[in-house]
Amino acid sequence: MPRKKTPSGSPSLPVLYCHCARGGPIEEEKKKNFLRKLFQLSIPFDAVPDLCFLAERKRSPLGRYNFFIACYERAVRSLLEVEAAEAKVFNMRTESPADSLDFLKEVPVGDSANRIGEKEQVTVFFAGPQKDGVELLFSALLNLGLHVSWRPLGDLFLAEGPLVVVGEERKVKISGASLFVGEFKDNFDLIEACSRAAAELGWRRNDPWISWYPVIDRTRCNNCGKCLEFCLFQVFSREDAGRIVVKNPRNCKTNCPACARVCP
Repeated sequence: MPRKKTPSGSPSLPVLYCHCARGGPIEEEKKKNFLRKLFQLSIPFDAVPDLCFLAERKRSPLGRYNFFIACYERAVRSLLEVEAAEAKVFNMRTESPADSLDFLKEVPVGDSANRIGEKEQVTVFFAGPQKDGVELLFSALLNLGLHVSWRPLGDLFLAEGPLVVVGEERKVKISGASLFVGEFKDNFDLIEACSRAAAELGWRRNDPWISWYPVIDRTRCNNCGKCLEFCLFQVFSREDAGRIVVKNPRNCKTNCPACARVCP
């Protein structure tokens, strides 16, 4: 039975899943368990290699999502600057997919579910039923730095950016720039085919930067400026209105926790 559509403004699917592929704090097996559960429940979702890397770019359509599967809830909320009522964050470090995701079966699909990908970002798109073990394939593609999306078959999909579509062209209806690759019995062959097609669409391996940088919890920050005064690398700045912001996240030194320790 197809999922019902949601009224405008109500919480809706798809889910945004973060693979924490850039040295994140989550074991590979846990990530695969969450991906497997999403398929078992037929939950439409978009998967990104690293949410921190995506947020740093500040041009991705993160506002279209109500449900996030990632790591530390407080950090994710601060990163995306969303309030508790606006989003649900699942922490793969501490939650079990069997216990936490079942309620998503009752969540309606939003209009944004028909939009796949984003501008200037190649996405590998799968639609319809997938074979057992597909979470291994998705994990491998995400670890390469590719974005991946899955939807049930049915509607016309709109490509918001360049898509590599896995499947038969006669079955998956796409409006927008896309390349189709056939279905392969062997995951290694499919990964290679997806990589080649993505390269044709302009994809290049992600830059080597590890997305380690501070985020500010606006429910606690009093804009005292201690982090700004302490940091030697000009990561922080103060806006004209007096608010402290993370201006240069890439200046932060990987695994440096100093600003958090001076924060009152």
